[in-house]
Amino acid sequence: ASASDDATIRIWDAKTGRMARRIAATSLVNGIDFSPDGRSIASGECDHAAYVREVETGRTLRGLRGHTDDVNCVAFSPDGRRLATASFDDTARIWDLDSGHCRHVLAGHADDVNGVHWSPDGALVSSASDDGTARLWDARTGAQLAILEGAQDWCDHAPFSPDGRQLVVSSMDGRARIFSIPDGRLVRVLADHGGPVKAVGWSRDGRRICTASYDHRLRE
Repeated sequence: ASASDDATIRIWDAKTGRMARRIAATSLVNGIDFSPDGRSIASGECDHAAYVREVETGRTLRGLRGHTDDVNCVAFSPDGRRLATASFDDTARIWDLDSGHCRHVLAGHADDVNGVHWSPDGALVSSASDDGTARLWDARTGAQLAILEGAQDWCDHAPFSPDGRQLVVSSMDGRARIFSIPDGRLVRVLADHGGPVKAVGWSRDGRRICTASYDHRLRE
């Protein structure tokens, strides 16, 4: 799936590369995520809301409103029953998709929140912000558990390793940093890029990390 400033979400056939479906959004789309069962897709949009739509028909199942600025990133919980959202209003939120209600407002960042990620067991949520920190939250209570510091510029994403014991934070300072979970201890700094690190991801076995940078390179 792809999201665009043209206010559409497009679903693509991964085997042929052909577009399978075009879903009309309400405004510019900043981020999307498939539900674990692949039947729904969530989007964060510039009308300050997040939406959950049916992939097959494009029908809106939920409109999640409460943020006071653009929604930047969305992430389904591993069980598909909750959605985490990140916003330019300096908060992240956790939503109950059965009711559509906001369970927790994750407040503490001092600037835009760019990314949110779930731990594999659904117990924790991470957030990454323009304030130069990533933060760790208890998904059940909404309590802040740790502040992950060290970046010299704003942070974009903080995904968990497949075993949930570490997370990696991408930063515009040209580095990615690995932290241990749940204590938030800095384990390693990955510093080979010559430009901001925009995105980062783990291999399925958790033994490798891929970073993407404004220096026009991917590194593993």
